[in-house]
Amino acid sequence: MIRVFHRADSLWQSDSWNKPELPSRNVWIDLISPVPMRFLQVQKFLSIEIPTRAEMLEIEASSRLYRKTAPTS
Repeated sequence: MIRVFHRADSLWQSDSWNKPELPSRNVWIDLISPVPMRFLQVQKFLSIEIPTRAEMLEIEASSRLYRKTAPTS
């Protein structure tokens, strides 16, 4: 099972994802420890390649995080 999270009434709500589509309101998909089938299912659904846990461990923590700021005039 994959957990998906979304904001509703200023609170985070959690639901399970077991359908072929995701509701548009979701903002977070929990992939902490998915079974391989679920991992591939999310990749296919989102049409993206998600790095594996082993690949993520090879990247330094500071390289995984960034902040995008608006240009100043």
